[in-house]
Amino acid sequence: EFDPAPLPIGTDYEFVNSIMSKLYGMYNKSELSEAAMRDVLLRLKNEILDEDKNSVWEDRPNLSKLIPTSIEGMQDVHFRGAERTELSERSLDWLRENGKCLDNIRPGNSTIKQAGRGAFATRKLKEGSLIAPAPLLHIVDRSSLFSPRSGSEQELLLNYCFGHEHSNLLLCPTTSVSLINHSSEHANAEIRWSKTMSSDGKDWRAASLEELADEFSARLMFDVVATKSIRSGEEIFLDYGPTWEEAWKQHSRDWTPHYTSEQYKYVPSNFLNAEQAPITEDITNDYPNHVYLCRVEPYIRVDLDDVNDEMPVPVQDYYANPSINLDHWDETSRVLFEEDENDWWWPCDVMHVDEERNVYTTRIYEKKVFEDDNGHLNTGGRLIREVTNTPRDAIRFVDRPYHSDQHLKTAFRHEIMIPDDMFPLHWRNDYVNGALLANSWLKDNWDEKSAEQKEQHTQKLREAKCGLYYAPSTIPNSGKGLYAGVDIDSQIEVESWVPPIVIPDVDWNVTDDTPRWDGSDYTWEGAAYGVEFEDPNDSQLLAVDMGMMANFHPGLVNAYLGPTHFNPLLDRNVDPGAGASSDYAGHSFISNREIAAGTEVFISYGETWFTFRKQLQGVPLRNNYNEANVISASTISLFTGPKGIQGLDKNGIEAVFAVLKDVIAEPRTASVLSSINTMDDLVHVMMSRGTAEITAPVKSMEWLEEHGECIDHIYVKESTIKQAGNGAFARRFIAKGDKIIVSPMLNTWGRQRYNMNKDRAEHDVNEKQLIYNYHFGHPNSTLLLFPVTRSISINHSSKRPNAKVRWSPTDKKTQYYLQRHIKDLRNEKYATLVMEYVATRDIYPDEEIFIDYGPEWEEAWEEHVRRFEEAANDRAQASNSRSSIYNMLSSSYKKSEGGFSSMLIKEMNHDKLNSKYHPWSEDHFHVCKVSEIPDLESDEWINLYDGDEANDYFGITYDHDGFDLMRFT
Repeated sequence: EFDPAPLPIGTDYEFVNSIMSKLYGMYNKSELSEAAMRDVLLRLKNEILDEDKNSVWEDRPNLSKLIPTSIEGMQDVHFRGAERTELSERSLDWLRENGKCLDNIRPGNSTIKQAGRGAFATRKLKEGSLIAPAPLLHIVDRSSLFSPRSGSEQELLLNYCFGHEHSNLLLCPTTSVSLINHSSEHANAEIRWSKTMSSDGKDWRAASLEELADEFSARLMFDVVATKSIRSGEEIFLDYGPTWEEAWKQHSRDWTPHYTSEQYKYVPSNFLNAEQAPITEDITNDYPNHVYLCRVEPYIRVDLDDVNDEMPVPVQDYYANPSINLDHWDETSRVLFEEDENDWWWPCDVMHVDEERNVYTTRIYEKKVFEDDNGHLNTGGRLIREVTNTPRDAIRFVDRPYHSDQHLKTAFRHEIMIPDDMFPLHWRNDYVNGALLANSWLKDNWDEKSAEQKEQHTQKLREAKCGLYYAPSTIPNSGKGLYAGVDIDSQIEVESWVPPIVIPDVDWNVTDDTPRWDGSDYTWEGAAYGVEFEDPNDSQLLAVDMGMMANFHPGLVNAYLGPTHFNPLLDRNVDPGAGASSDYAGHSFISNREIAAGTEVFISYGETWFTFRKQLQGVPLRNNYNEANVISASTISLFTGPKGIQGLDKNGIEAVFAVLKDVIAEPRTASVLSSINTMDDLVHVMMSRGTAEITAPVKSMEWLEEHGECIDHIYVKESTIKQAGNGAFARRFIAKGDKIIVSPMLNTWGRQRYNMNKDRAEHDVNEKQLIYNYHFGHPNSTLLLFPVTRSISINHSSKRPNAKVRWSPTDKKTQYYLQRHIKDLRNEKYATLVMEYVATRDIYPDEEIFIDYGPEWEEAWEEHVRRFEEAANDRAQASNSRSSIYNMLSSSYKKSEGGFSSMLIKEMNHDKLNSKYHPWSEDHFHVCKVSEIPDLESDEWINLYDGDEANDYFGITYDHDGFDLMRFT
């Protein structure tokens, strides 16, 4: 791994060398024992020079690391220096065995006219011998070589790099290999991947482009190898490939001279300097492709901030500046700057020419490239000095930015081609990555739909024959499931709102002799629906319709649970119907992808549904289908291969796939792949866009009509009957005698299952669960039957019923058990009997649907109303009936004179940031939505604010869901 610690610098080595030489001399002249001398070295290393123990040296942390701890080490530093003792000495034999020679080639003018320089052998090279290694810098995206200002548009570096026509990757050699020119006729060398490529031992040819992009060292390497014997002095050639050669020939045919005017004819700056071309005051016109550089000291001691309109530019005589002459420099500075020739040259203008004395007055500019008023780039920033008597040899020409030959618009640009059989396929643009192909099969789409798009879907449902069917599932042995009757776009409600039924204390009354509850496999955790506060212990819920009828296919979940809407319609203080129906106006499942008509709708129960059930532990989970997709996609991608590469044939594909299946260790994944054996099977997977998809074929509308039942002829909204809460309304016309909806019935054996444990509540509660109201039953039987569809919303009316219920005459199991003893029905664990709701007259769209619950139910309701009204009169006379929170409410929220109610909670949520409601009461508390489970031991708490602060607090706005208030349980 990269060590961020700083490396020793030259002065560190000089310091240690000086100390060790003096100590070594002292030791040889003294009578110090070896033990004493070692102690001196240890104290010097661990105490005196340790930056942690002596702050004087904290800016030079490497000194102590360089101090030896032995007499031999001190002697070695004295004679060889600390800088060399750190290095391992290598013998020539070791270098011949482990190294690669870099000087088998030398530069020279190529024998090919247009090639510029070339590479020539410095010694005789045998066929098959290494000419030179070429460590390669990788450029993952060649677009980074795009030069927007240069006429050629691409950097010259491209010509020296290796690449492939179907890849953006470039590999640029870092040795003199870049000098080797092209010749298809006289090629005497070739590139090969080096067998000793990277010091880390990793084969970087197997790395992905993403991995290469994160690696900044040269990890790849070519070896240039002689393909025939090469004489000393012979030019070395590679064959760049037919693509490169054709590109060069086309360039040669298309090439025209760049400059048509003699005035703008380009002359190389090195030629002008060699010829001592005249220096003029008007370089823009006389030398339009060049600028001047003037030689002064490498650093200019002028504070640029002091140069302004009020402060004139310093004027200096060239020969009066001692810093220009190295003879006036101290030894350390001279060593530091004398080899950095380019540091001495600064952008300049010539203001005056003294031809007699051959000296010039120049102006020196900051080293900076800028764009002038004409849009031209110039070298030279702010004016920082004026120099008189500048000699001719202190002025030279340099190309103006983007004016040298390499920036010609017509300059040739093309990478050297790497042969197909050398280039890793997974670096190609046309390579089909199995994982990416499999990922492209995923159809989830989380883009929110507009209100208009949602309304369009609602209208589509009204016009359709059926929007949701109940029919045999595509999953074997899973009974029936739900199917889309129309095309459903992503992020659309698959079903209309259906009230969920909360079941607190569901297991409290269970004893050893309590009959099994068939609903246990249908319940959801209350937290999933936002109803967990109904029960302080373990609130559960029955989510009718999709939550009880849709199946779970881990690889094909196409609908997810949407929000639950808390919307009490009745006030407990004035409405006898309060508490008789669910206050949760509804929930729905929302599509997370496009669902074609005829597709089975799958929801998720959570994968623990399978893992916690012994008989289902072999069922493949989502990750198993994803893994199977990758294996299938990777295998089928071998069929054609990238462009120009011969892929495997049908037999090869099937053989490879068979091997892959055999080595899959995860049994669930193997079971997914078990039905896929042939090339045709793999094509089927690809066309279906997944291994899960082939297990659930789309059904035709004819099949659904024949084998299914429509369950969306009705939708749910507030009933026309005041005390009924929600009701069921016709979505489309239903003729007399037609089925409105069918509903499997969930069996409950023993009515005590729905008794409430009154002792657990802090005040009087109803002794029966709310779910009791939604059951069908008979006075002479303990069996209760719960409809698992939205038919639970069909209300009672003895005066104007337009529907009736009957046992399904076509469902075989229903007819079977109607002829059997009731004890036989106990053998069925899931909803078995099917009831049909049938229109007793024509029902028109948006008309509410009613059935007659029977005289016993009606008498019970009327008695309930009578008792409620008597109790209401008694409460009205009580003076202490109102709760503390009720008394805080404004009069506009007091629906009655009775006190607190769920209706008031709903109204409070409309004004949730009102500080009057922030204190908790015996009737309510607050809950806040958080993205993570909070640390209850943390001292960091979010306070509620009101007024303007509330709309600007951590991005929380006035209508934020997180501030919903819930009634106290």
